[in-house]
Amino acid sequence: MIAALIIIASLFLLIFIVCGVVAGYLYNLIICPSSDKSIILLAPHNKKNSFLSKENDQNMPCKMPFKNNSQSVYIKSYDGLKLHAYALKNHALSNSWVIMCHGYSGNALRLKRAAALFYKMGLNVLAPDARGHGKSEGKYIGMGWHERLDVISWVNLIISKNKDAKIVLYGVSMGGATVAMASGENLPKNIKCIIEDCGYTSVWSELNYQFRKFLKSKFKLTSNLILNLISLETKIRAKYSFKEADALKQVKKSKTPMLFIHGSKDKFVPTFMADKLYDAATCKKEKLIIEGAAHAESYEFSPGLYEKAVKNFIEENL
Repeated sequence: MIAALIIIASLFLLIFIVCGVVAGYLYNLIICPSSDKSIILLAPHNKKNSFLSKENDQNMPCKMPFKNNSQSVYIKSYDGLKLHAYALKNHALSNSWVIMCHGYSGNALRLKRAAALFYKMGLNVLAPDARGHGKSEGKYIGMGWHERLDVISWVNLIISKNKDAKIVLYGVSMGGATVAMASGENLPKNIKCIIEDCGYTSVWSELNYQFRKFLKSKFKLTSNLILNLISLETKIRAKYSFKEADALKQVKKSKTPMLFIHGSKDKFVPTFMADKLYDAATCKKEKLIIEGAAHAESYEFSPGLYEKAVKNFIEENL
């Protein structure tokens, strides 16, 4: 009897250790900003997307050299991190701002083409490096959930310098999820509209989609088991869970006009997520599906249509 109990206890201990090792590995792979993300980003169903190329957007020709004409700005996050952003004041001396949020494993400079568009429209541009990215401090990626609070901190910085400032929130991919998650907070009236480009409905749903497509076959585990393991590890080490980080629930509370943009051929964040977000939003809203565009490719794929939609939406709500 004692021997059987020892064997059972040993098996449970072994399972516990294996689960801990798997959770730690996948946490470092997905949530740690310094790890190589190619196993996810370059999965067979993702790697045709142009957003994966480090040359994308960063080296696109722009009339306004963003990096060389902007100034670095720093703030302290709610949890003590030193966060960095590029600030570009418009020569038109506008009191209108856009805060641009970049995607997973990227940085603020990846959005310089969009920055040029907003600058041309007469807006001042603030492009933060998300926590753990670019020049911002951080040992984990918040997947939009903690970044939503960082965005509000940047908003408050602008308002502290100009109480009459009018602000647009704009985000792509994880940045899209970030602004969607921020939309459900008690936002200042200075925020006039939100543009969400190819963001996911929740961290749980996005990773579940990725695991079912690729990691499930690699690790031979069910996606739910994997997600629960990493989510627990993330809760312990980064203080949030994947189910907690839910853009769908947040947009249901939004009172700010929102424009949802997505590519019809998006295989990284599937297009049906844009439909779910749009349907869930109870605020004033619009949706634009760019036919043929892959993930984070809508602007590049159809610049005329994209610019027209963005300009019209901002002008209507600003």
